[in-house]
Amino acid sequence: MKVEILSQLQNIGTNVTNVHQANGNESYNAILRWCREVVEEMQQVLNQNDSKATLNLMQSIKPKEFAPEQNKIKIEIIGDYYWKFVNYGVDGVDFKRGYPYSFRYIRPSANHIAAIKKWITDKPVTITDYDDTDPENSKTQAAYAIATGTKKKGIQARPFVEPVLTPAKIKELVNEIALATNKQIRLRFFGAMTNVSTKKK
Repeated sequence: MKVEILSQLQNIGTNVTNVHQANGNESYNAILRWCREVVEEMQQVLNQNDSKATLNLMQSIKPKEFAPEQNKIKIEIIGDYYWKFVNYGVDGVDFKRGYPYSFRYIRPSANHIAAIKKWITDKPVTITDYDDTDPENSKTQAAYAIATGTKKKGIQARPFVEPVLTPAKIKELVNEIALATNKQIRLRFFGAMTNVSTKKK
């Protein structure tokens, strides 16, 4: 059996693993256990870092279903598209930290305003200059001020992927499958350029 972890949460937040199965049900269950642990640990790190403006990101992180009977399985841990902005941070227009992502313009887009308005409702956030006669406009104005401030200052990185997907955690997956199948496992972890192999004793 060969396990390859191709990348860490690439694209929309995926950790892609190709598994060439020798013993379907046992390895399937071992992988599911590992995926559940990864999700729980990522959620714990998000919680500890206070990276949960709402619970939306935490609740979006989950293993994607896959068919265990296939010869080649793609295992994915998925999350909302903005996971990378939380994990890696975003440079502001006026304040640079050297993050891989950056805001280019101060003026927020309509989508940004809509997202902040949803956040104001979901959290919820108290609006200082709230007008009972025009609540929608109050929320829009508050969202615009928050979004503009965010784009000026940027978003501080709060890593929750790398603290969990460590070489030790990857080796746990190798050991789980090795124990389940009594097969030697070789893993190539491209994210950390790490090679790990193990077998049941």
